[in-house]
Amino acid sequence: MSWQKNKNLQMPKYHRQRLLLFLVEQAGGILGKIDLQKLLFLYGETSDKKHYRFVPYKYGCYSLLAADDLDLLKKRGWLSITNNKVILQGSIRNQSWAIGSSERRKVSRWLAKNRLRGKALISEVYRRYPYYATRSKIKGHLLNHFELEQVNRATEIANESDVILFTIGYEGRHLEDYLNQLIQNGVKLLCDVRRIPLSRKFGFSKTALSHFLPKLDISYCHLPKLGIESKKRKNLDSPMAYKALL
Repeated sequence: MSWQKNKNLQMPKYHRQRLLLFLVEQAGGILGKIDLQKLLFLYGETSDKKHYRFVPYKYGCYSLLAADDLDLLKKRGWLSITNNKVILQGSIRNQSWAIGSSERRKVSRWLAKNRLRGKALISEVYRRYPYYATRSKIKGHLLNHFELEQVNRATEIANESDVILFTIGYEGRHLEDYLNQLIQNGVKLLCDVRRIPLSRKFGFSKTALSHFLPKLDISYCHLPKLGIESKKRKNLDSPMAYKALL
C-alpha cells in the first residue's frame, strides 16, 4: 500500500496497538508472527506497564489479545499478514501520534540491543522464562536436558489422581492472567455458571472461552442452571445477605 493510501487510515484506538505497529516498523517493516509475539513479551518485561499478558502455547509465550489486535490492524489496513509474516503497509513516521512518541524511540533503542530472531529468539525466551515453554511443541529440539528439567519444574500442579473443585471469578482480571491461573492449578474443566455468558471484556464470553480453552487442553462446559438469577443478586450488600442467599 502506498503512503498516499496509508495516510488517511484511522489512528489505532489503543496505545497497545500503536506499540505493535512501532515494533514492526522499527524491526524493518516485517516480522514473523512468532518473532513478534516473543519480542512483544520481552519488551513488556522491560516496561513499567505491560500492555499484553501471555500464556504458554505451542511455540511459547502467546498473547491472545495481541493476536486479536493484529487481526484488527490488518482489517483496518495498517498491516498485511501472509505466510506467517506481519508486514507494515506504508509509513507511519509522519503520523501525528507517532511523531515525537517516546514509546517509538524506546522501541527503536530496545530493538537495537535485541537482534535475535527465529529459533535463537525462541530459545532465549524459553531459557529465561521456562514456564512459557511448558506447552511448547518444539522445546525438545531447542533445549538441553538441564533446560528441559527447568521447564518441567516451572509449574507445580495438583496430582492428576486428585479431584479438586476450584471457584474463580474474572472481575478485574486480564484473560491471559485468568487462563494462567487455571493452567497453574491443573484445571482440566471449566464450568461456566453464568445465566447469560456474555461479557464486554475481551475473551470472557461463552464463544471466546469455548474457543480458547480447548487450545490449552482445558474443556469448557456451560451450566446456566447453577447460576443465580440477577434479581436475587441486586441487593447483596452485606455478609449476612450473601449467607442468606447461599
